Amino acid sequence: MLSIIITTIAGIISFIVLDYIWLTQIAKSLYLEKLASHVNIENGSLVPYLPAIPIVYGVAIFAIWIFVLSWATDLKQAALYGALFGFCMYAFYDFTNLATLKDYPWSLTLIDTLWGTFVVGVVTAIMFYVNSLFA
Repeated sequence: MLSIIITTIAGIISFIVLDYIWLTQIAKSLYLEKLASHVNIENGSLVPYLPAIPIVYGVAIFAIWIFVLSWATDLKQAALYGALFGFCMYAFYDFTNLATLKDYPWSLTLIDTLWGTFVVGVVTAIMFYVNSLFA
């Protein structure tokens, strides 16, 4: 049980740190430019709806446990299938936005899907590694 708790915390922290760097340093201007009409912006920064954040990361971590970590046998497999799972999660989200939101940009759809592929692959690898320390 301790391994599950520590691995989950490692996954949440990894997600938050990587998303923070991505959204505030690397791709900040992209998201602000492309989503200006869809998001709250304050002092030049995107302002998320805070009550949703624990739900987003909670669902993502839970899904990683169920669909990848419950059967991955090594770090490479966890990273690869985590990335594939991230691709599916982010593509579903982004292409739904593209299909339903007025003027949702193709460029953001593709970039965000690639980001999701990368970030979920990395977070899954970190979780697998941390969990393996308890084996």
